[in-house]
Amino acid sequence: MCSSSSSSSAPPDPVLLGSSCFCAHTHAHTHAHDLAHDLAAHAHADSSSPPSFSCPDVLAAAASSCPFFCFSCLPTPARIPASAATPVTNAAAAVYAPALMILQLMLLLLLLLLVLYLYMNLNSLLLFLLLHLLLSCVWFPRLEIRLLRLRLRPGIFYLSRVLLGSTLPAPYAIARDACCRCRRYSLCCYLCGMGMGTETFNLQMDLGALSQLMGKVSNEGRERIVETAELKSSFVDPKAISGRGLMGLVHREAEDVESLQREISFLASEEMGKRRAALGRISLLVRNDDTPLVVLDKVWKELSIELIKLMADPVERIRDMAMRCLLSFLDKVTSVSSVLPIVIPCMVYRVATSPAEESSEEIRLLLVLILGRLVALCPKVVGQYMDAIHSILHASLQDSHPAVRKEACSILVSLCSCQKESMKMVVRYEETRAGAEPRYRYGELIDSLKSTLRHKHSSVRKVAVTALGSLLLVGDKNVTLVEDLVAWQLPNVIPVWQFFSGGVWEEGKLVKPEERQPRHNFLALLASDPSAKVRENFISVLIDWMTRLNDRWDHESRLLPYLLNGLCDPCPPLRMATFEAMERLGETHENERENNERDKQELRDFLEYGHKTPSEQNATERWRSCKHEPPFTRRPRLGARMVVRNNFRRLCPTLVRELNDWQPKTRSMAAQLLYYLVLYTEYWVTNDVRAMVESFTKCCFRSLAEMEEGDPEARLLLRQILLCARTVGEFIDPSVYMPLLLPTVRGETDLDVHRRCAAVEILRAMCEGCSSSWLVPHVSTMIAALDCSSISESRDPRLSSQLVRCSQQLAESCGEKLDEESRRQMTQIVVSVQVKAWCFGQKQVTDFPASSEELDKYARDWRSVQFSCHQALRAIASTACSSISSLLSDHFSSFLETLMPGLTRLSCLHELALLEVLYRQLDEEDVSQPLLQLLLAELVRLVQLPSSSSPSSSSSSSFLLECIIFVNFVVQDPSLPFPPQLFKQLFLALLRVALWARQTTSAERGEEQEGEEQAERKKVEDERAERALLCQTALEAAYMASAGEQAEVLFEEEAMKLVGDTLCAMMEEENAKTRELACYLTQNVMIATKNQRDMLEFEEEMRKQLLLRMDDSADAVQQASFQAMESLLEKRANSGEKGVVNGDDADSGNDCHYYYLSWLLMMTTMTIMIMMLLLWLLR
Repeated sequence: MCSSSSSSSAPPDPVLLGSSCFCAHTHAHTHAHDLAHDLAAHAHADSSSPPSFSCPDVLAAAASSCPFFCFSCLPTPARIPASAATPVTNAAAAVYAPALMILQLMLLLLLLLLVLYLYMNLNSLLLFLLLHLLLSCVWFPRLEIRLLRLRLRPGIFYLSRVLLGSTLPAPYAIARDACCRCRRYSLCCYLCGMGMGTETFNLQMDLGALSQLMGKVSNEGRERIVETAELKSSFVDPKAISGRGLMGLVHREAEDVESLQREISFLASEEMGKRRAALGRISLLVRNDDTPLVVLDKVWKELSIELIKLMADPVERIRDMAMRCLLSFLDKVTSVSSVLPIVIPCMVYRVATSPAEESSEEIRLLLVLILGRLVALCPKVVGQYMDAIHSILHASLQDSHPAVRKEACSILVSLCSCQKESMKMVVRYEETRAGAEPRYRYGELIDSLKSTLRHKHSSVRKVAVTALGSLLLVGDKNVTLVEDLVAWQLPNVIPVWQFFSGGVWEEGKLVKPEERQPRHNFLALLASDPSAKVRENFISVLIDWMTRLNDRWDHESRLLPYLLNGLCDPCPPLRMATFEAMERLGETHENERENNERDKQELRDFLEYGHKTPSEQNATERWRSCKHEPPFTRRPRLGARMVVRNNFRRLCPTLVRELNDWQPKTRSMAAQLLYYLVLYTEYWVTNDVRAMVESFTKCCFRSLAEMEEGDPEARLLLRQILLCARTVGEFIDPSVYMPLLLPTVRGETDLDVHRRCAAVEILRAMCEGCSSSWLVPHVSTMIAALDCSSISESRDPRLSSQLVRCSQQLAESCGEKLDEESRRQMTQIVVSVQVKAWCFGQKQVTDFPASSEELDKYARDWRSVQFSCHQALRAIASTACSSISSLLSDHFSSFLETLMPGLTRLSCLHELALLEVLYRQLDEEDVSQPLLQLLLAELVRLVQLPSSSSPSSSSSSSFLLECIIFVNFVVQDPSLPFPPQLFKQLFLALLRVALWARQTTSAERGEEQEGEEQAERKKVEDERAERALLCQTALEAAYMASAGEQAEVLFEEEAMKLVGDTLCAMMEEENAKTRELACYLTQNVMIATKNQRDMLEFEEEMRKQLLLRMDDSADAVQQASFQAMESLLEKRANSGEKGVVNGDDADSGNDCHYYYLSWLLMMTTMTIMIMMLLLWLLR
């Protein structure tokens, strides 16, 4: 093409010359090189006549047209005539002076970079690159910027582009957009890839127009016949086939019989090439849109028989081309019925034989496509050939090619609409025990379709479902076919062949058991198909059957489960589509005249009067107040509820049985489907509630056991079971299911803890769905069952947790309708569980998270139990519009009166747990003086020394430690209105405990034996440590009690002897913290007794002890002793103003100051020595 362009006399268009370089990658550089010579020759061959375009423009057009064009490929000046090189040289000279100036500036920059390199050690590769770029700028004869043969980073080229792009002339801008002939990584390649190369073009045409022109030329060169998606393109371009003839019919008259006869002879020729050429010409004629219809009809009339004969051609390519020609003719000609007697028998011979005569899958597809065209064009005539078409479709539905099966299913749909009577014809009779039964054509085709329903391609299964729906709608009585599709058989009937292992004679041959085809439930397979499109198509087919079949009443119970299964589909749009399908079915049911009398009466009452029964009113209220899972965003219509209700008694036993299946997936699907059935059936499930509740309890028990084993699916299944139980509770009166659950809850029927947990959980779920008006009358009965002794004595945390959560749900469901006595009993149940959890080590009863997501409600730990108790108390308090603190303070005395006797029989620890659980949840404003009086009386009773029979009991020490810790919590707030006498008794009890702990520790230390074993020694050491901690804690509680406003009451004359003995003993304790607390308690004693005068003996003893503590090894003890001594001196000074000071007091003051100055001097000396040591080390 380039050579022909260069040989013309007129100078070529630069755009056309540039477009000629748009070639394949293997020939791109050759074309570009030849084009360069042609451009130069045409541009400058005639120096007398100036060219119509400039050389840079031509170069730009060529470079932009060919992505592989390289300016290195341009001829050098030695190979170009001088006249041809002149414009380029002149262009170079025009920019030579500015380029030199640029070069000088670049050299200065290079020197600067070299200086920086010497100082900062820059990358030598970058400097060498910049130097190469600067020097190459002056190499104008080559019109090329050369770079290193290295893979450099695009950022370097971008820098070079910024430095050089704005100053280079047009030829250099063109060169930057070219590609390198030698596959070197040039600057122009990267700039073109970065989208920067075309901005400096200065062409005389639009580059966008050039690109569109080149795209059009390329598409025309690669134009081929477009085939359908199902067919492979095996057609050869007729233009490449030699010969003339049929194309002339387009331009000559239609009576040109000679050309037709010649083509007929070519089609009948024994030479494959002639047959192929004739078919190519025929195909070209048919595919040409300009061919008149008269010509096509004439050609079809003469050549159709010959084309049909080619169905049996031995060459596959000829058969392929012939079938394609037939398809093309059938799309355009007007009369095709005349070929039916010939083409259909030929198709039967090619397709419907066993094995098929046609071995090519593509040609079998073409044959089925031809049959589909014939059925579409002659819908009324094809009924005469239904037997042959039946054979073809039967074979096509067993074909290995998926597209053949799809086309056969489409033909079935067409035949069901246009030849319904022919499809209902009896094709044979089958002998059975009941006699000869007819077999209809559509039934035989359904049998042929079964294998396609299980095809591996979802697109094939989708069209097969559509065909199945159309076939079943043809018949009037489809009981046998539907039973076969669902693989149904009588439950008490066993087939005869199962009794004979050797086989049974059927239809003249012996059929053994292993040779029998297994029966499949095809509707179940389609309902659980992996493809969502197949399931969606199946749902639409089901609703068509249930609304349009003549005998749909006979199949309603068999088809309804598969339609309801769509409500459990994992795809939300399919669930919504199923819900709308059920609404459509309900509308059809409402308009049916064949409904039973009960449905007619209910419909008439609903339409005329509306339902007024309590159950219906409750159901209406529940649908308004409760939220259900999608797609049940609204209540189903009455007709849909009636359809499901009429079939619920048949479906419920099976689903209840599958709730306890050994496979978790089966249990999950049964629970989900039962949930949707209950939403449709509503209060009509009352008759089956016994079986449902028993199954719920068993499934819940199994799920709880599997959760302990770590099964991840058990929690999801438990959620579905509880959701189903809650839905049943929405529509059922509690008096129906309470007798079924409460005996198990109380332990009358089963003492197993896990089964009782399951029963309590099911009861809680059903109470969650029940309305408050139905639940309130039965609350007292439920509370009595929950408050049984067998539950309160249980040590299982899960049963306690379920008990508390059930109480919480009762409170939430009843709301403000809950009476005061029920509220008190529920609070008492929760408090007793809190006491149990406290005794088992979980003493935290407050400061829980706001949400329950952080804790597992079904975990076997007491922390979850305490959290559940806190949530339950909050719910119970909300029924009275109060807080937990107000609720407990109101019933504090009643709880002590009712719960304390039973806890006393257990242990003192339970009594302490009750006091602590109640008091720690109270707020400060809810603590009154009567409440404190009851609390302190119990604490004084509990904080007593152990009996003399076991003075060293470790359990007694542990209990006393827990008691004193709680006492410390109680007395830490001095503003509370404590009763004076009880408060004093508690303070003295604390001192006795501290003194007892000190004395027992000293006694055990004196009795220590050297021969004790290591284990026994460790036990003794642990007991000592515990008593030391008890001593410290008791002293700390006493100190906190003495810091309040009622401290003066504590230190009366009869108590000072015990106080003095305790303080003296504590100041000699080994624990520094205990000694410090003793000093601070001494200070509080001095402050509280500052107005008392008859304490000289006590003060003298304390003065001696404080003087000893001033020289203590612990700094904190020294500081505390100084403060206590200061309080003591201040008290004596106050007494001195009244004439009581003597000389010993002055000596004590002098001693105090002496010890204080000695301590200060010692600390200063030590500080100076440490500083001198640090300075010496640093030097």
